[in-house]
Amino acid sequence: MPEMLNDSRRKFLGYFEPAKRSTVVNIFLSQIRKGLTDPDIIITEVYEKARKDRDKHYISDTIFKYLSDAFKYVSYLFDWEHLPDSEKQYYKNIQAKKAVKAYMAKEKPTEKQLSYLKVLGYTGPAPDSKADASELISTIKVFNKI
Repeated sequence: MPEMLNDSRRKFLGYFEPAKRSTVVNIFLSQIRKGLTDPDIIITEVYEKARKDRDKHYISDTIFKYLSDAFKYVSYLFDWEHLPDSEKQYYKNIQAKKAVKAYMAKEKPTEKQLSYLKVLGYTGPAPDSKADASELISTIKVFNKI
């Protein structure tokens, strides 16, 4: 089975804002976890549920616009649900680390990070972000190099 996080069948999720993706995942998975196995029925159920909920019209609109990708996504979710819990957790941890790193890349380094770099003997230019500072600290600690 291909790497689940790079699976092209996940393309459907890319049509949604990152903050809304967990809602999309949960609404699809709820149908599968109810025991539905026919992709046509699953997509119809999700579509109708979203269409009736004013706050979730974006889901039904996206299904309508990208129906083929929605079917591929349901196929992906079936495979996901058959993974052992330990493998699901592994993939979730990877995603969480990516999200934290992306957030940290947008933030300025903290005074605590900058002070710690000085304690470690770093005298170079200040890192641009929390992520850069964190990586620099780790590198210095692991390799004991500046």
